Amino acid sequence: MDISDKKFYTIVDDLIPEEQQVFLQKYLCENKRFGWHFHPSTITEDDQKTYEGMNINEYVQFVHSFAYYDKHTIKTEITSPFYNIIEPIIKNFGKKYNYNKIKLWRAKANLQTQSSNIIKDSHCGPHTDLWFPHHVLLYYLNDSDGDTFLFDENKNIIDRITPKKGKAIFFNGDILHASSLPVKSKYRAVINFDMEIL
Repeated sequence: MDISDKKFYTIVDDLIPEEQQVFLQKYLCENKRFGWHFHPSTITEDDQKTYEGMNINEYVQFVHSFAYYDKHTIKTEITSPFYNIIEPIIKNFGKKYNYNKIKLWRAKANLQTQSSNIIKDSHCGPHTDLWFPHHVLLYYLNDSDGDTFLFDENKNIIDRITPKKGKAIFFNGDILHASSLPVKSKYRAVINFDMEIL
């Protein structure tokens, strides 16, 4: 696969063994000691204005930062004592594709709760994660509705992927993408890794 292609994306099923999938979902989504932080939306109000005219349905989400990229120091620092819990995802990914050197820029978990505000084929705000070249590994913690939408440079939908526990999408960070709200499921949870393949 040509990961230098700006339109590159691939879907990976069962990225980690099933027992790890179950452990991660329970530990991160059902453990009272694991902290989530409230965010009023998935993108800023200014970014939302950029995509006026699209079928956007924004809502709150909860976030846990595992590793954060500081643009002032140009360094990534581990920001969570739970980072080692998610490390097997990156290790398995590296082994699967023979990526021996992966530079992690950022890692965070996002959790969106069930919404009754149904707007057909709507999604949250399209965005790219970082402002410089990178790749994204988006790992699904649970089975849910609330597809991930991928867009082309003209903001047309090129694909939508339904969350499934253990599944991941690996794609070029230049691709606009957006989550959507779970309506049937109680929550939709993902771990988002932004990285550079060295």
